Amino acid sequence: YETSSSACSWVEDSCVRIEGKALCDRWQEKQKQAELDLRHSSSSQSAYLRSELDRINQILKTSCR
Repeated sequence: YETSSSACSWVEDSCVRIEGKALCDRWQEKQKQAELDLRHSSSSQSAYLRSELDRINQILKTSCR
């Protein structure tokens, strides 16, 4: 008994430039999510999540004063 099947999916992505206050608002949202992710992470993930939060904090510090 032999079966044959195939599946595919169509993926479309686009890139939109975000500037000014909207950009900083997005980074602040990412910062809040990163803080939550770190707070609820397992010890095996905490080092990576801490570095990601530090990276986001540095972006906010230098770009969104």
